[in-house]
Amino acid sequence: MKKMMLILLGLFYATFLWANNNLYNLTNEQQEHFYRLSQQYRCLVCQNESIADSKAGLAEDLKREIADKIIQNKSDEEIHQYLVTRYGEFISYRPPIKSQTVILWVIPFMVLAGLGWVVLKSRHLELERENND
Repeated sequence: MKKMMLILLGLFYATFLWANNNLYNLTNEQQEHFYRLSQQYRCLVCQNESIADSKAGLAEDLKREIADKIIQNKSDEEIHQYLVTRYGEFISYRPPIKSQTVILWVIPFMVLAGLGWVVLKSRHLELERENND
């Protein structure tokens, strides 16, 4: 009985070795390309995950579409245009610099400049106090 259980357990675990991680029949190079691209797009259901990390049904559909486009030898730009046309700019984690998105690109630099000014000003005031004493 013990031998039979060990054999069944071994067969059970062996099935995981035969599992196919390549769901879309991509070459190794295409798989790397697929993974890189799927990291660049947001899951529209989860919104805080890339489609590569999401298990939502829509994310699975988007991954399938990206894989199909890669198999069809579409360029990154063609795939990007397809997704943006179909789902809008929000799907991309890297929005283009346009009049509507320029604030997303400018605010971080403004905050850094402001913090730098505050640090310099406080240092200047500190030096003035030391000189007055």
